[in-house]
Amino acid sequence: MSNMDTILKNPSYEELRSIYAKYFSLRSIGADINNKFGLISLVGFLTDKARQKNPDASCYQVLLKVTNGRNFPDDYLKCLAIVCEDFMYNVKIFNTCGCKSAQEMVTQINNILDNWLPF
Repeated sequence: MSNMDTILKNPSYEELRSIYAKYFSLRSIGADINNKFGLISLVGFLTDKARQKNPDASCYQVLLKVTNGRNFPDDYLKCLAIVCEDFMYNVKIFNTCGCKSAQEMVTQINNILDNWLPF
C-alpha cells in the first residue's frame, strides 16, 4: 500500500489538519470570527436563493458572480465555496448580517474578502 493510500484510508490527525489548512482554511480572512461566519452565511443565503431558481446552483457559481472583476485566485474561491457548501448542508435559516438586499450582501462579501491576506 502506498503512502497516499494510507493517507486516504486512515489519515492521522496531523495529515487531516494539513490538508484542511492547505485547501479549506479561512484563517487568512482576518481576526474576527464574525467575518468568517458572516461570509459563509451570506454566501449560503445567496446560494440558497439561487437554488430556488436553479437547483444546480453552487456556492462556487455564486462566488464567481459576486466577485466578478475582482482579483481572487480561482483555487481560493473553490475552497471557500466547498466550506460554504459544507456549512449550509441542510440549513434553511441564514444570518444575513443586517443586510436588507442581495446587493448589500454582495458588497459585504466583497468587503470581507478584501481583507484576505494571501501571505
